[in-house]
Amino acid sequence: MAGGENYYAFETFPETGEGSYEQYTFGYPVSLAAHGLAWASDGSRLYAVGVDASGGTPRLRTARDPETAWVHLNGRATTTPLAPGEAYSFRAGFDSPLSLDAGESMIPGAVRITRYDAADPDGVLVPDPTTTPGRTPADFFGSYYVSGTAPPTGPLSFRVDYSGSGHYGPAAQTSTCPSRSTRPR
Repeated sequence: MAGGENYYAFETFPETGEGSYEQYTFGYPVSLAAHGLAWASDGSRLYAVGVDASGGTPRLRTARDPETAWVHLNGRATTTPLAPGEAYSFRAGFDSPLSLDAGESMIPGAVRITRYDAADPDGVLVPDPTTTPGRTPADFFGSYYVSGTAPPTGPLSFRVDYSGSGHYGPAAQTSTCPSRSTRPR
């Protein structure tokens, strides 16, 4: 389904009304024209016509994947600088305007976490991150957790790749754990 979100935007959302797929904006001073939304016959695109305050200067906006919601990754690493060999923790959570389906406790799709440091600059896949099922209000989409010890030298970072699935779009994010070097005495 699609509808006017506010004067300068429109959004797409599931027929159930649970969450939304995406919000599209025209930007001031263009607003959605009356009867300005139309679906492509195969449902793959949504066309929106916007007009200025006088009703003129029409603009066409095409939503090319209107039934796919964005996904934002929230990677959180240890916040204090790490000394070599010090314990770290890294958590990857998700955010999206689309709700999980009934019975789902984790966002669907594949998640891959890769660890990068001076010893492995090309990265090493983290084999089995700990998963935490979603719960309200925190971690609504579930999360992935990794822990270990900081490398002897250099920075430590993680890249999280989410494949997307169904109505959820793919996403990726790299997060760096702050490090501190040890000084010889």
